[in-house]
Amino acid sequence: MENKSDRHERLMKSLAHLPKKIVSLDGIEHAPAFVLHELCHDNCFGLSKAAFFADSPDFNSAKGIAGFDPSHAPFNPDAMWQDPQSFIKFLNKDAQFNQKVRQMVTPSMFKNGELDPHAAQQLAQQLGFQNPAFRTWHMKHDNYGFLVYEYQGAPLDASVQDQLNNSLYLLNFCPLL
Repeated sequence: MENKSDRHERLMKSLAHLPKKIVSLDGIEHAPAFVLHELCHDNCFGLSKAAFFADSPDFNSAKGIAGFDPSHAPFNPDAMWQDPQSFIKFLNKDAQFNQKVRQMVTPSMFKNGELDPHAAQQLAQQLGFQNPAFRTWHMKHDNYGFLVYEYQGAPLDASVQDQLNNSLYLLNFCPLL
C-alpha cells in the first residue's frame, strides 16, 4: 500500500511536468482531453471517470469539452504525449464517453454565479455517473469550468482536494475547440 508521502511526491511530479506538456500541444486539437486524461490518471489524481464542461451564463450554455472513462481509454499518459496523433485518432474514433461529453450542450448550470445543484445532478445522471462529485472554477470572460467526476477508493484527503481544485485551472490554458 502506498503511503501519503509517496502519493504526494508522485502527484507533484506529474503536476510539475504538465505545463511543459501543455505547451507541446500548441496547434493540436483536443488539448483539454490530453490534460483531463493526465489529471485523471493514477499517476495524478486517480479519478475513475470525469467530464469537463465550459459554462457560459451570458449565453445560457454549457458545452461538453472532454470526457475520461478508463474503460474507454486504454492510453497510458506517456504514450499519448509521445504520439499525440494516435491519441487524437483514438479520441475521434474509439473514446465513446469522450464523444458523448463533447456532443452535449445544455443550458447554463450557473444561476447568479452559483452552480445549480439540480442541473449538475441531472447532467451527471445523463452521463451515467453513479456517485458524482463536482468541481467548479472561474474561466476567462466570466465563464466557468465545471467538472463532474467519480473517485473509487478512499476519499481524497483535503490537501489532494486542494491540489485538484488548483490543477483544474490548467484546463484554462487549453483552446476549447
